[in-house]
Amino acid sequence: NSKRTSRRDRIGKFAKHIMNKIVCTITALLSLASCAGTYNIQGTSNVSDLDGQMLYLKVSKDGNLTNLDSCDVVHGQFSFSGKVDSAHVARIFMDDKDLALPVVIEQGNISIKLDNTQQKISGTPLNDKLNKFWNRFVQIRNQYADIDHEQSAAIMDGQDETAVNIRLAKKAIKVFEQGDKLFTNFVTDNFDNILGP
Repeated sequence: NSKRTSRRDRIGKFAKHIMNKIVCTITALLSLASCAGTYNIQGTSNVSDLDGQMLYLKVSKDGNLTNLDSCDVVHGQFSFSGKVDSAHVARIFMDDKDLALPVVIEQGNISIKLDNTQQKISGTPLNDKLNKFWNRFVQIRNQYADIDHEQSAAIMDGQDETAVNIRLAKKAIKVFEQGDKLFTNFVTDNFDNILGP
């Protein structure tokens, strides 16, 4: 009889131990699932015009812009958060002014840094890809601006306009080819995600 009781106690303890493990596993899975579909954007800015302003995170749906979230910029800090079921591209607005800042809304923690000379978005795979592309695009855009400035300076220095235009056209073609390659590679590399065509 005592053997039955001790065996029953051991089976009971074992069953209780297994149930505790199952409950812990389910609790862990539920907590993972609850944060699996969320994004959190933390932003900083030293652009004085933004401080005290309301920012809006907007996506385009059926040709109309829809607010996902909004926040105030306080002491150069701002944040957006929410749930996400699939990745999509959003833009940040100050009132109705588009800040020309695309951000991929995808699961994870996203960091945005805005200053007078650059914009940086990072923290999630697609935002890292977009940021790398954007930085290279800005470099190419600046090369075009340098060519334009070089043309104006050469003509003001009295150089022959035709010779200057021929020389700078060769430079512009090289820059165009770099831009074309950048865009082609970006579309090809992202054909299977929201950054593609």
